Amino acid sequence: MRAQAMARQRRAARQRARGAQEAVLQLWAHEARRVFGDRLRGPADGAWLHGALDEGLRGAFATSQAELFAGQAACPPFAAFLSAGAGAAYQPAGDMRALQARARTPPGAHAPHGHGCRAPPRPADLP
Repeated sequence: MRAQAMARQRRAARQRARGAQEAVLQLWAHEARRVFGDRLRGPADGAWLHGALDEGLRGAFATSQAELFAGQAACPPFAAFLSAGAGAAYQPAGDMRALQARARTPPGAHAPHGHGCRAPPRPADLP
């Protein structure tokens, strides 16, 4: 009985580790596309970046963008403001309707200053 419980705990730990690795790789692919993709000039450059990211993912992590973002046409945008709470995680915005609805909501309706950050300093508060 105890051995079965330990085996379940090991399996659960491996699944959590795989989930964490996948989340980091998703974020890395998203950031690489955002940082480098925003500077590309045409579809051929975009195809090159996609291939380069896949090559890196396959070589280092035995995965691809298609596997990381299964069921999605492309790498989704990431956002922290879709989650509730002050320590909301920066994660894929899989629900595009929720993302659009949140983007249309006036700042301050969901969190202080619209995004859960501290208020910017007022001129009187500056040193």
